[in-house]
Amino acid sequence: MEIGAICGMTETEFWDSTPRYLSACVEAVQQRQQLSWEQSRYIAFHAIKVGDTKNKLRKLTDLNKFPWEITAPRPINRIEMTEFSDDADEVLRITNPTIYAALQAAKQQENGQ
Repeated sequence: MEIGAICGMTETEFWDSTPRYLSACVEAVQQRQQLSWEQSRYIAFHAIKVGDTKNKLRKLTDLNKFPWEITAPRPINRIEMTEFSDDADEVLRITNPTIYAALQAAKQQENGQ
């Protein structure tokens, strides 16, 4: 029933509606909210852009990104993962030699089996 209240429905309208209609109502509310947030960002962007002497803001998403604008991270391939692992091992070797030595011993034991 909270969903009906969010959509601005009366209790009678809520109980008389179908799940499909209720779902469409919720989607419409979400789209209105999204549009409102995007309009607010547009206004804020142009208000801030006036004083942006270093030209740091070039597009609206430089100000902020909304959850619906964030794309899923791309998959990492085996080569990138190996390079990352090697870089991480090197950082560990420099920052904590004791743990690095234990890690290398564990890797050798794993490869020896």
